[in-house]
Formats: sequence, C-alpha cells, structure tokens
Amino acid sequence: MMDKGNNNSQIPKSEELQNVLQNLPSEKREVLQTLLYPERVRSILESLSPEDRAVLIPAIYEESETESIFYGPLPPPEVLARYEALAPGSAKDMIDTYNQVNQAEIEIAKDKMKKGGRGQILGFALAVLFGFISFVSALLGHETFASIVGGGTVISLAVIFVLGQQPKVVDKK
Repeated sequence: MMDKGNNNSQIPKSEELQNVLQNLPSEKREVLQTLLYPERVRSILESLSPEDRAVLIPAIYEESETESIFYGPLPPPEVLARYEALAPGSAKDMIDTYNQVNQAEIEIAKDKMKKGGRGQILGFALAVLFGFISFVSALLGHETFASIVGGGTVISLAVIFVLGQQPKVVDKK
C-alpha cells in the first residue's frame, strides 16, 4: 500500500487497481482516485496504519457496491462533471447531441400538428359537403340515397375520430 508521505496519498482498492492507476497520466489518476473515494472515507482511511488499511480496504471493496440510476435524457451534473474530467469536451458533446435530438423532435411534432390540422379542416369540409348533398337529395325525394350518403358520412367520421386515423386493413395471410 502507499504511504502518507508519498505524493500520491490516495489509497487504491486493490493491487491491480494500484497498477492501473500508476500507469495513468497524473491528471486522470487524480480524477479516478477522487471518484473512487469520497473525501471523508479517504481521510478516515489515511488516518489508519498501513497494516489496518491493508486489511480494511479489501474488506470494504468486497462488501461495497454502488448503483446509480437516473431518468431523463441527460445524466445528472455530477456524472457529467466526471465524464468531462475523464474526456474533456464529452459533457458538451452530450448536451449538444441532446439539444439536436430535442430540436428534431420538436420539428417533427410541429409537422404532425400542421398535417393534422389540414386533415381536420379537409374532413370538416367533406362532412359539410356530404351533409349538404344528403340534405338536398332528401328534399328532392331521394330519401334512400340521402340516408346512405348522410349515414355513411357520419359513421366514417365517427370511426376516424375515435381511432384518430384511417382504419387499418388487416391482411389475413
């Protein structure tokens, strides 16, 4: 184990990790050591004798497990800071990517709203037209034709509004 007088007073979790840390550039080594041990744990471990550390650290390593879950398009700021420390520019890349994807989704939603609005206007116009045709046909004595056109229009519009789209044809092959 490393002693307190050494410039690298951080305590690695295992010999394997110690070897990995020794081979890293100093700035990355410091970041990883900070991520591995919060300040309080590090200060407690440093206050122990090297023999006690040699016993306690492997026991802590074997018994501890950390799980972090976050929801949303971006990780929390602490995680972004860690990415940034390990790979400069990565946090900005993540945020920029999120902004691009978000902007694309907004544009798609706007297009759908425009198309949906046009469809509703066209549907309303057709309903009025077929309603008018049905009304005139009934006045001219063609009640059967008027009821078929009027009823068909009402049923078709009801189905489309309930489903929110045109009925899908199911292929039974």
